Amino acid sequence: MIEEGLEENGVSKVTFFSLSFFDSSAGDELLNAIIDMGIEGSIPSVRADAINEERARMIREIGQKTVAIAPETGKEGLRERIGKRISDERILEAARALAKYGLSVKLYYMFGLPGEEKDDLDAIASQVAEIKSIMGKKGKVKVSANPFIPKPLTPMWKQGMMPLDELRRRAKYIKDKLRGIAEVEIYDPRIAWKQYEININGEDAYKLIIEGALKKVRSDANW
Repeated sequence: MIEEGLEENGVSKVTFFSLSFFDSSAGDELLNAIIDMGIEGSIPSVRADAINEERARMIREIGQKTVAIAPETGKEGLRERIGKRISDERILEAARALAKYGLSVKLYYMFGLPGEEKDDLDAIASQVAEIKSIMGKKGKVKVSANPFIPKPLTPMWKQGMMPLDELRRRAKYIKDKLRGIAEVEIYDPRIAWKQYEININGEDAYKLIIEGALKKVRSDANW
């Protein structure tokens, strides 16, 4: 199928889309297949506990330079409360495997979670600094930090969203703590709050979308 697709479209690279690429042996088989074919490939973000040295080697061999993983939080306790049972050490093991093959890493975090304390934000900075130390000069470290946006029918939905002003303070705090350690991009808390308002307004959400579009709140695709 891959060979037919490449020939039909006149391309020499395969991009895979998956929520959990390595959840089955098919992920390894696919990477080995395109390595044998001598073509480039790209995989989506993967769970830190799915990364080992062999998979890091294959990812490098298909020509990918950066791997995205999502620790979500800097501390195990808060991570477990949101249902992500991956230890800090396992995250660091993934970083070591990536560093061995000269891969860069992009880390995804959330802030503004229910029960989040200042220590949790400090832990993000500490974890990123440790990963940066592991990567050394072999790979870059980028961070994407996003406000927690409660979604309907999820466990934390009824706890609501943190006030906008507080989210802005926490966003600035994270950025300041990571200055000189990693390249950081923060998802705009104001846009995050608009998403939350759309979530809680049900059938009336279209009014917010029209309002935002008419006011040209943003010039990009957020509206």
